[in-house]
Amino acid sequence: MNDLEHSPVLFPADIAKMSVGDLAKLSIEQKRELDTNLDQAIGWLKKARTNLDLSLNQCYGEQARAQLLGEGKDSGTTHIIDGAFDIAVEIGKDVYYEPTGLAALVAQMEAAGGNPREYVAIKYEVSEAKYKAWPQHLREPFERLRTVTPKKAKFTLRRVGEKT
Repeated sequence: MNDLEHSPVLFPADIAKMSVGDLAKLSIEQKRELDTNLDQAIGWLKKARTNLDLSLNQCYGEQARAQLLGEGKDSGTTHIIDGAFDIAVEIGKDVYYEPTGLAALVAQMEAAGGNPREYVAIKYEVSEAKYKAWPQHLREPFERLRTVTPKKAKFTLRRVGEKT
């Protein structure tokens, strides 16, 4: 018998030291235990990361925003010196354009003889749910343009009869 079969508890740090082959040799009970431990560790790490980020924002966020505003910017990267540390603070931004209005502006540019593709990225999408509901004669011309790539498998380990 190998040592893995008798290990009492395996933690996420143990997994990093193990080969994929060694992990595959574990019993289903051990795999389930690892799965549970990893989910708990991920939850703990996410909470810890959120709390640390909130504390850094509490300590340096206002100063960073003030520095950027002083440079006439509302986003970007600035630096704050705290003792022997240089804290780089990056404040990003999300930009949203209202699609109907944007489509109207693109149409106006085209009507005036302009090329909106110089300024606007136009993205075409087909909803997979709608595609599947189309009749075959409508789907057919799209099939040669369509590529399906499977995603990574997701596994859920639970005892038979156990509720989620």
